[in-house]
Amino acid sequence: MALLGLGVAVSAGAMQWGSTQLAAGHRLPIILTALGLVGIGVTAPRLVPAGTLLMSRGLPAVMMSRFLLTASFNGALTFVPLMLVNERHLSLTTAGVMLTVGALGWSFGSFVQGHQVMHNRRSELVAAGGASLAVGILLLAAIAEFGWHYYLVGLATALCGLGMGLATSSTSVLSLALSPVSDHGRTSSSLQVSDVLGSVMGISAAGAVFAAMHNPNGSDIRVFELIWLSLAGVAALVMVSGRRTRN
Repeated sequence: MALLGLGVAVSAGAMQWGSTQLAAGHRLPIILTALGLVGIGVTAPRLVPAGTLLMSRGLPAVMMSRFLLTASFNGALTFVPLMLVNERHLSLTTAGVMLTVGALGWSFGSFVQGHQVMHNRRSELVAAGGASLAVGILLLAAIAEFGWHYYLVGLATALCGLGMGLATSSTSVLSLALSPVSDHGRTSSSLQVSDVLGSVMGISAAGAVFAAMHNPNGSDIRVFELIWLSLAGVAALVMVSGRRTRN
C-alpha cells in the first residue's frame, strides 16, 4: 500500500510539472505528463473503492464526487486571477478580493449543510453542490465571453464556494456512514486520495490547455473560456454521482 501511495505521489508530481511546462519543441514535459497520467491510471484505482471509476452506487460514487468537485473547483479558480490581471488589467488585490468572496460562499455552504434539517439529505446536498459549482464556473466563462463587469466574478466564485461548502463536508460524512467502523481509516485515506488527485489533475489539465494554447502576443480569452466550459462539464457530473451516493 505504501508503494502504491508513493507511485501516486510521484506520478502526480510528474504530471503536474510536465503539464505546466508544455511548450512547442520541448518533448520532456510531454513525456513526463504522459507517464504521470499512466502512472496514476495504474496505481490510483487500487487506493480507492472498487467501482469508483464507474461511479458505482454507494461509497465509490462518494469518492468520484469528491474527485470531480476538487478537480473542477481548483482547476477553475486557479485561472481567475490570471484572467482578471492579464485580460481586465486589474490589480492583484482586486483579484484576491474576488477569490475571498468565494471563500465566504464556501463558509455559507458549510453552515447550511450543518443544519439539523439537512442531516438526512446528504446525497441531495452533494448533487446541489455540483449544480452550484457548475453554474458558477459557467458564469466565469460567460463573463469572459461577453465582457460583463468584473464584479460578477465575485458572484461566480461565491456560487463555486457555495457548491463546495454544501458538498465537501457531505461527502466526508457519507464516506464514513457508508463504511463499517473498522474500515474508517481506509475510507478516510481513499477520500484523501480522491481529494488530492482531483486537485492535481484539475489544475494540471487546465494548465496544460493554457500552456498549449497561450498567445503571448494577444488575448487568451478563448483559452479561459475553453478551460471553464470544460470544467463546468466536470462539475455537472457531480449532479449524477451525488445521487448515486445513496446505497
